[in-house]
Amino acid sequence: MEKYSRWRDAGTGIQPFLPPVPPRSETTVLSVGTNVIRLLVGPALAIVRVAVVFVLLGLYVLFISGIGGILSIAPPLQRTWNAVWMKILARMALFVIGFYIIHSENVSVRRGRGHSAGNQKQVSVSVGSGDVIIVNSSSYIDILYLTFQFSPLFTQIDATTNQVRFITAQEAIAQCGKYPELSVDAKTYSLKEASKLAKKQGLGPIVVFPEGTTSNGRALLKFIPLFKDFSLPEKEVKIHILALKYEYNHFSPTYTVGNKAVHFLKLCCQVSNTLLVKWLAPNESPSSPNFSIANMISTSPTAAPTAAIPNAATDAVANDGDSVGAQLLTLLGGIARLRKTSLGIRDKIEFLDYYFQRTGGVKPNVKKTKKNK
Repeated sequence: MEKYSRWRDAGTGIQPFLPPVPPRSETTVLSVGTNVIRLLVGPALAIVRVAVVFVLLGLYVLFISGIGGILSIAPPLQRTWNAVWMKILARMALFVIGFYIIHSENVSVRRGRGHSAGNQKQVSVSVGSGDVIIVNSSSYIDILYLTFQFSPLFTQIDATTNQVRFITAQEAIAQCGKYPELSVDAKTYSLKEASKLAKKQGLGPIVVFPEGTTSNGRALLKFIPLFKDFSLPEKEVKIHILALKYEYNHFSPTYTVGNKAVHFLKLCCQVSNTLLVKWLAPNESPSSPNFSIANMISTSPTAAPTAAIPNAATDAVANDGDSVGAQLLTLLGGIARLRKTSLGIRDKIEFLDYYFQRTGGVKPNVKKTKKNK
């Protein structure tokens, strides 16, 4: 849409905020028949799925809000109980929505090895309390998967102080795709402080979406500078880099703007949905003693354009002086095969302002200042 061309990244030509259009396909008798069946079956399928989701919400109220609330007298037991049931309910929700099988793989970005780990042995990734998981953000489905996989602490970023606050999975889903809040009216921590607190109290790993808002999954947004006090290799905090990508033929699971309920209903109309999970190989982690950014970027001819050796000085300036964050962004782009853009959270806010103006939508009230820490 040309009226939104202002938010097309100049370097890549990608518009990361508008909902993506389905890939083009040839019109054949088979494709027409498939589309007719999909249009007939989809609404009925969505009705059944939504009904089951409401049942799962009821189970959430019973096991998490009810029994979990009673167990608040014993916090360690409560955390274990809630974590187990959140994992179960999140996986059931993913299955009901159509994510029957979720494929996961380790990806190497070492020079000369190509993009995928290929014939290398797939190493299981060990994630513990206080570990920081860096993930791209493109859908509320991200939250369900991460809850199922790790039962983590989610975070909301205060872009005015470059700190984070802890939030629940429910809050993370509610915030996904909403008008971003630059400031947070709550207690915040630097990412290292948050990691140490979570590790000390056994609260679980910490999920961070450094982009601060959702994109449409076609490119990566600029990271908020959260990593200025980090170094590479990082010795104090164990860092994992994880890319979530959605494949689709008709309707994209990514969610950036619009009515979330309508998006969810359309998603439920699809017979199946596909989520691909890509890990940076553990021995190439930014926390690995052998980490070297010069050796961690693939020169494979099929590598994404973002997978180039970063210029530390240039990238640091582009990422508000956060050279480590810029390198982590490059690594995330390398495993996800996504290009980096010069757009960020403030560009998303300007985009939404214009979107609400064009569509006549009601812009939400957003806190502008941070009152307490």
